[in-house]
Amino acid sequence: RPPTPGDVVGVEFDIANVGGSASGSYYFQAHLPTASAYTYTSPAQKSLAPGDHIVNTLRFSGLAYGGGMFTVIADPSAQISDGNRTNNEAAVTIY
Repeated sequence: RPPTPGDVVGVEFDIANVGGSASGSYYFQAHLPTASAYTYTSPAQKSLAPGDHIVNTLRFSGLAYGGGMFTVIADPSAQISDGNRTNNEAAVTIY
């Protein structure tokens, strides 16, 4: 069944280092499709070695009526030297 505003919604996402050197400490932001739009900012995350990845799960409630777009952005302030920033963002619609 589709989630309702009173449900707790969980979104799982994977952040990977596909480059050739360690990422260094980083953080991510997630734009949550809540009734009052909310941006979650993570605490500092541990550096990822080349080829490493980590699976994250964010849970939230207060989903906007009808759902909306969940967007996650790794290193949103572009503090890490990154040869390809086009793969630092992903989004999914939650209905």
